[in-house]
Amino acid sequence: MKKVLSEKAYSLAIGFLRVPESKEPLDNTDIHPDQYPLTKYILENNLTESDFRSHETELRKLYPDVNSDTMKFILRANSELGIEKRTSSTHTKARKKVAMEDVKEGDIFDGVVRNVVAFGAFVDIGLKNDGLVHVSQMANKFVSNPSEIVSVGDRVKVRVTGIDLKTGKIQLSMKEV
Repeated sequence: MKKVLSEKAYSLAIGFLRVPESKEPLDNTDIHPDQYPLTKYILENNLTESDFRSHETELRKLYPDVNSDTMKFILRANSELGIEKRTSSTHTKARKKVAMEDVKEGDIFDGVVRNVVAFGAFVDIGLKNDGLVHVSQMANKFVSNPSEIVSVGDRVKVRVTGIDLKTGKIQLSMKEV
């Protein structure tokens, strides 16, 4: 039997996939396929983040949510083409197991960073699933690259900011912990 992803699952997963053998070089970067037309425009026109204002109209036609930080991310990700920075560490785990039903918003945990991705970090706090610290919840300042704040294996203190018992997902924050 062949496993087929739903459209929603595919859309969520595609940003994590790397396809080194692909004829499309961007398939081997952190850049999401939704941003490929934007990326190609930026690269073909040799744009930098300082060119954002002068090309804003064209850029927004390709990707409505674009800003200078998007351009900075794309340029960095393209410069790291083929470099896989995501790693999993199996030797460092949370100190104790926790049941999802025992966790509530506001709880503070010691956790271990298990994976660092473009949009944040996944932290093991002892649950079955790792919790996500979104890049916006890593520090009380703008963070463009989560690896500037944390690395795989780091021990961090986190606060629970959201729980979805149905999906088993948990949102975490490192701010003011």
